[in-house]
Amino acid sequence: MKTHNQRMDVIGNNISNVNTTGYKTSEVTFKDIYYQTKANASSGNATQGGTNPTQVGYGVQLGTISQVMSQSGFTYSDSVYNCALEGEGFFQVMDEAGNIYYTRAGKFSVDSYGNLCDPSGNMVLGVSGDPTGIETG
Repeated sequence: MKTHNQRMDVIGNNISNVNTTGYKTSEVTFKDIYYQTKANASSGNATQGGTNPTQVGYGVQLGTISQVMSQSGFTYSDSVYNCALEGEGFFQVMDEAGNIYYTRAGKFSVDSYGNLCDPSGNMVLGVSGDPTGIETG
């Protein structure tokens, strides 16, 4: 029941974020805990087939919770600053403290200084990883 409850929590989180820009769905995998063999398998003979082992299982446990990173559909936007990525990759953004984050959410705007920013105010970095777009080296 605990494992099923964790699965339901993941499903609830997916549903609550259905309209979140750039949200990636999570999925749950399970694994067997332990099986006790009550009767061993037997081989067949000329007149009778063999039998499978008799096992008693103790249920399942949570294996992994992982994000589904597959491509989603594109949606039209009225903003010329909104972007979408086709295939693999992330947008690189930097906060005021210089921390770099990666996102697939492409809802951008221009701040008062002319920088391309995400809704949190993080500056979008160029291909070179520099906000000015200047090539390194």
